Amino acid sequence: MIDLLVSFAQISSNSLPKATVTSSMPTVLKTVFGFAGLISVVFVAMGGLKYTLSSGDPQQIKQAKDTILYALIGLVLAVSMFTIFGFVIGKV
Repeated sequence: MIDLLVSFAQISSNSLPKATVTSSMPTVLKTVFGFAGLISVVFVAMGGLKYTLSSGDPQQIKQAKDTILYALIGLVLAVSMFTIFGFVIGKV
């Protein structure tokens, strides 16, 4: 066990592999996150339309509210991932 700890202590940061980001990777991922955000906005609009056209039917109202809720969760995730990705790529 001591030998293992000593060998970990001898590893320098120069011997570890460096993370590399290809030039197309940030563009592709930002496009994917942007597309996911756009789809989420479309689903929020569809949920609003479902809610408007539900004619007071409780089951359709519940479906519309669920659509809006899940679309907003997706939108928050897409925006968060876009932001986190931009922060991480800026640091690498």
